[in-house]
Amino acid sequence: MNKRSYWIGFLILTLAFLSFAACAAKTSDVFLLPEQKARTLTPPHRIVVYDKLADVPGEFDEIGLISVKGSAMWTRKASMIKELQETASRYGANALYIHTGKDIGVLGKVLTTYYTLGLIGRKSLQAVMIYLHDGSKQK
Repeated sequence: MNKRSYWIGFLILTLAFLSFAACAAKTSDVFLLPEQKARTLTPPHRIVVYDKLADVPGEFDEIGLISVKGSAMWTRKASMIKELQETASRYGANALYIHTGKDIGVLGKVLTTYYTLGLIGRKSLQAVMIYLHDGSKQK
């Protein structure tokens, strides 16, 4: 094997490694609302995910907004949801709903515009962390 083919092989393996490393969804931003109550932590697999605000049953408290991002080509929505759940569990949420930019007024519109324009070649997903009150019926 000559030096040139060695370096080409090394370059291909390095690019492949970097591509797969970029596949994972990563939490990029967490915006917390002020004056949050201390709550018992919910395991990530027990955090209920709602597709939109209208699907959330009963009363709840909003905790904050989370954003995750990943490669547009390699990141699946399921891995992004899992990252949202893991992050929400650290902040005392027991549920979250996917944020479309229409649910939080001006802040939501600004964040949606920021992520749409700033992440060419990247996928992003935002969700609102909530704490469903005990009387609320979960999925």
